[in-house]
Amino acid sequence: MVEHLQLMVEHLQLMVEHLQVMEEHLQLMEEHLQLMVEHLQVKEEHLQLTEEHLQLTEEHLQLMVEHLQLMVEHLQLMVEHLQVKEEHLQLMVEHLQLMVEHLQLMVEHLQLMVEHLQVMEEHLQLMVEHLQLMVEHLQLMEEHLQLTVEHLQLTVEHLQLTVEHLQLTVEHLQLTEEHLQVMEEHLQLMVEHLQVMEEHLQLMVEHLQLMVE
Repeated sequence: MVEHLQLMVEHLQLMVEHLQVMEEHLQLMEEHLQLMVEHLQVKEEHLQLTEEHLQLTEEHLQLMVEHLQLMVEHLQLMVEHLQVKEEHLQLMVEHLQLMVEHLQLMVEHLQLMVEHLQVMEEHLQLMVEHLQLMVEHLQLMEEHLQLTVEHLQLTVEHLQLTVEHLQLTVEHLQLTEEHLQVMEEHLQLMVEHLQVMEEHLQLMVEHLQLMVE
């Protein structure tokens, strides 16, 4: 009987130690779950920031499209302006021809007409300079359009990378959800194990009471 009681005592001590280990394990599980909750909060904030970034990128693209439309309208107006200038030059040439005929007929008015021709020459020089400036402006507009197209291409590549990043984030969240499910099943098994241990202790206590009696 004494040896049996000693064995029972040792068994109870082992049960107590096992319960302490189980308690420590439960504390570690609780800390792990807290870290998982914090991790999910951080991922949620990251998703919100990514969504805001996509909205800003979409607005930027809309502004770029509007800018290109305005640039096209500006080029159309420049072409029309050049056409009007060309017609104006043609009219000026015809006018000079008429002035030459008029000079032949109006010899006595030669001095006044020479002064008038000098003024017209200056005007033509100004017109030529204006046309040169218009050509330079068109060249600058062409370079600006090329840079705008390159910028749009880079923006499209950036959107593609953002979409890939979102896909990876979604996969990570799915893996995290599966991990939480496994942790939940593990906790359920721990609870069932503790219930079995509790029943075993009750049986031990009843056995000891019977032994004492």
